[in-house]
Amino acid sequence: MKVKETLCTIVANTPGVQNVWLTDKDGVPIVGTGEDHRVRTAVIEAHVGAFEQIQKLETGSHRSSIYYFEHSQIIILQQPPVVIYIVADGDANTGFVLRLREKLDPIITEIRQLFPQLPVL
Repeated sequence: MKVKETLCTIVANTPGVQNVWLTDKDGVPIVGTGEDHRVRTAVIEAHVGAFEQIQKLETGSHRSSIYYFEHSQIIILQQPPVVIYIVADGDANTGFVLRLREKLDPIITEIRQLFPQLPVL
């Protein structure tokens, strides 16, 4: 499977989705779409910091975070050993975007095979 190509196809076929990035648990980029590296870096760093605080709540495993802004939304999915960052339009159907977890499963499986040493969250 061509991971980047498959990821780009999923983004192109999902209404309202602008970018998808996959990182390891520490925020190290693995693969993604889009070219705005400043935004990507800021989003990843903010989430890594927030995730450390979320773990302190002791409410069970953290599966996803959803952030709504005036013109966009950021959806972050935990899919160990990968963290998936999805940037979508503000009016995108959030439930539909959340279902990308299943569509991204083959990519996650491929990454697990390519990088078996990736630490799990």
